[in-house]
Amino acid sequence: VAERLRQYAAMAGADPVKTEACAATPATAERIARSQELGKSVGVTGTPTLFLNGRRVGNPTASQYEALKGVVSFEAEQAGK
Repeated sequence: VAERLRQYAAMAGADPVKTEACAATPATAERIARSQELGKSVGVTGTPTLFLNGRRVGNPTASQYEALKGVVSFEAEQAGK
C-alpha cells in the first residue's frame, strides 16, 4: 500500500516521502474517518459523488457536461433569487 501511495504521489507531482509521512499520522486518519462518516450520513455510496446546494446529482462521471452545466446554472439562478 505504501509503495502505491508513493507512486500516486509522484504521478501527481507531490513529494512521495512527505505524502507517506502525512498519511501515517493519527491526524490524517482522524480526518479520513470524519470524512467517511459525513459521506455515510448523506448517502454517499461511492466516488465521485457530486452535491449541488445540498442535493445529490447522480453520477457525475456518467453525466454529460452540458447536463451538469445546466444543473449548475439553474442552482446559481435559484441561489441569486
